[in-house]
Amino acid sequence: PRPPNGFMIFRSNLCANGKSTERKHNVLSQEAGILWARLSEHEKAPFESAAQVVKERHAALYPKYQFKP
Repeated sequence: PRPPNGFMIFRSNLCANGKSTERKHNVLSQEAGILWARLSEHEKAPFESAAQVVKERHAALYPKYQFKP
């Protein structure tokens, strides 16, 4: 599986913390995208940092992994 990027971690955080009451995934993703676009680079930094950690762990577990869309 592909490691999540900063936005995907942000979106998961919205769901996990109950910050969004939306149940439809497509609408939730749209709302998350709007919120993400409004965040400053400073506010995005914790999510981007977490994504980098996950990416490094993923690379260690799957050294030959290549994303193939």
